[in-house]
Amino acid sequence: MKSIVVYTKFPNLNRDLSIGGGLSTYPQTGHLSDLDLDSIIKIIDKLTLLVNSTNPNDYYYWGVDLCMIMSTKSISECRDEMNDEDYNDIPTQTLLDFMIELRNHKQQYQNVSNLNNIVGQAFSQIKNNPTGTRKWTHGTYFEVEINGIIVSLNLNDEDLSLDVKDYLSDLNTNF
Repeated sequence: MKSIVVYTKFPNLNRDLSIGGGLSTYPQTGHLSDLDLDSIIKIIDKLTLLVNSTNPNDYYYWGVDLCMIMSTKSISECRDEMNDEDYNDIPTQTLLDFMIELRNHKQQYQNVSNLNNIVGQAFSQIKNNPTGTRKWTHGTYFEVEINGIIVSLNLNDEDLSLDVKDYLSDLNTNF
């Protein structure tokens, strides 16, 4: 599942956003979206070497606090270090494939034109039907799916009075 989340706007700041995703069968992989693109590229290189390794003792330790991973050639053990919780193991090839998909997704939407296009579509859909796209009945997140990507926007009534151009001009696109 791929996602783009645009957070609330604070005075004198642009709206922060998150470009990410996760595997539905392994929800903990969503935490890996916190990694920046350079880190993801390095991880892909290391996992590729590991998967192709002939040394059965090779391993790679990587991840983020909420999803730390010890990968061997065939299997990766996942753990939430902050909450001292073990997750189900994941085939290392599955993680490699996911990281490649995450890299491609982040690269695609770090292009400001692509990002503005999909967020602009989402904003327009939400503005045209806010009650049909509200994620929670008592929250300010609205959500639509566009081309298989879940786009979530944190909006208030003032935001909904903006036109698309003004809304997009508030995005923090400094990746």
